[in-house]
Amino acid sequence: MSQQAPAAPVMHHQIPSRISSVPFRDIANRYLEIKRASVSIETYNHFVAACSLFGRFTDTTRELHTFTRKDSSAFINVLRQMPKYWGKSPKEETMTLGEIVAYHRTRNPGYVTLSTDTMSRHINKMAEIWSYAISIGELDDKKEYDIWSKHMVTAINEQTVDRRPFKETELAALMETLWKPRININTVRQIISVATYTGMRLEEICRLRPCDIHEVEGVLCFDIRIHRDADGKEIWNPKSEAGERLIPVHSYIKNSTGLIERAKNCEKSKRDRIFFDLPYAASTNKYGAAFSQRFSKFKKDAGLPRETTFHSFRHLFRTMLGHRSDGLN
Repeated sequence: MSQQAPAAPVMHHQIPSRISSVPFRDIANRYLEIKRASVSIETYNHFVAACSLFGRFTDTTRELHTFTRKDSSAFINVLRQMPKYWGKSPKEETMTLGEIVAYHRTRNPGYVTLSTDTMSRHINKMAEIWSYAISIGELDDKKEYDIWSKHMVTAINEQTVDRRPFKETELAALMETLWKPRININTVRQIISVATYTGMRLEEICRLRPCDIHEVEGVLCFDIRIHRDADGKEIWNPKSEAGERLIPVHSYIKNSTGLIERAKNCEKSKRDRIFFDLPYAASTNKYGAAFSQRFSKFKKDAGLPRETTFHSFRHLFRTMLGHRSDGLN
């Protein structure tokens, strides 16, 4: 009888899943470069802030696939303890997040922490970077790498202050308080006048250009709109869905503040902005940051409470409109 040789056993080789060796720093920089050209500067700065915080928490040269859910949970736990007003002291520039927390806890055990919204924004930005790594094949699309979803995010000591309109006595106190230098008093008067008679936000006022004041159907208006550079790229976008709008220029602004004349002079001298004397804060992409700080000190000097801010002018304008039935004259 002939014998057949036994069949050779079939060897099933499993192809190992490719593991990324890309460091967090590299993938984050690549993603930031993409976002720089496709989002507003404010949104881009949110990405930068989130990456900076994560960089203070961990070694950014660590490979992306080595991070686990325990790492993201630990990062979120530190965020919950972060003071809302961190980074004001030069001492904090070289500190890790843990050291910053300990520093503030020593100085003020009851300090205000980051809000839930702020923490959620940082977490979402981290999740986008991980999703980007998966989309370009630098990280496997596996459940174990889904480390940023379904976290319970709650603030430890989130304090919110309901901002309200100024009272007449508080406006009187502001008028009687000496404005200290650094920002020209005429600039201050014009900015406050625009806020009082239009309800515009501070950054909207500080970014006004000569071309943003023009007539629409015979009515002089402030034109709040997206700002673009010479190549058409968006460089600033008004906040909220109701950001772009036309606001009639009140007669007081036209006749008593010198703002219209200032705008015309800026146009003749080819100034980009009407309030060209305000410094630009690159870290926040704001022209109103310095004014906001000075106004905060000014308000304290006047003895006004925490629930009043520059935004109170906007609330005041809205309140006054609500009290009128015949329009604003």
